[in-house]
Amino acid sequence: MNVCTVFERVESKYRMNREQAARVTEKMQAHVCRDPYFRYSLHNVYYDTDDSRMIVESMEHPDFREKLRLRYYGEPKLDQPVFLETKRKAGDLTYKRRISLSEASAYAYLDAGIRPRLDGQIEKELDAMVQFYHPSAKIYIAYDREAWEGLEEPDLRITFDTNLRYRTHDLSLSEGPGSSPLMDSEEFCLMEIKALDRYPMWLVRILSEEHLYCSSFSKYGCGYCKCFAAVNPSAHAEQEYQKAPAPMARQERRGVLNV
Repeated sequence: MNVCTVFERVESKYRMNREQAARVTEKMQAHVCRDPYFRYSLHNVYYDTDDSRMIVESMEHPDFREKLRLRYYGEPKLDQPVFLETKRKAGDLTYKRRISLSEASAYAYLDAGIRPRLDGQIEKELDAMVQFYHPSAKIYIAYDREAWEGLEEPDLRITFDTNLRYRTHDLSLSEGPGSSPLMDSEEFCLMEIKALDRYPMWLVRILSEEHLYCSSFSKYGCGYCKCFAAVNPSAHAEQEYQKAPAPMARQERRGVLNV
């Protein structure tokens, strides 16, 4: 799968069940087309410091936060490149920068400190992050995705993620056995709207009809809560926070109500 190495956009998340996701999908058919890959799975291993500094700081919702992950689209295959990616958020904007390298090289770099050849600007930025945090593998998170693109809005992308699952052992990108559901309900679906500008009126209308509100949600954050809520009260607080819709002011800034 060809994947952009650099992009900047606003990403808004909406939690719903599969029945509601089906209604939203039906209503938007006249305005979207299938992504070239449409249905696929994503496999991620998140890296963090020994004390989980990146996710703990992220859950405090500062103006700037960042995460580091290894990612593959579909089930990893021998000799196929994987993506080492940093995801940074500044205000409402999300910035992603990634490089591709072999899975073996990625593990050697992140787990054993064996640096690959890092010549480009993105490579140097990622290396600076690795040298600063000295991260280790923390959690595997995978999910199944259905992706759509806007017909008249080339920057618009809408995705639906289901079957969210995680594990904290055997931290490789392979599916493997022993993963657990990330969410309590099998009907859970996470819709993400990714755009560079305000939402088109047809999308605003669908969100209004379905009473959908942008909410704070982090897959890694949820996984952290699952693993550490019993011993970390702030993790439980974050879990409760993610059940609530975002304040109206945030929705307006993200263009949900602006037309």
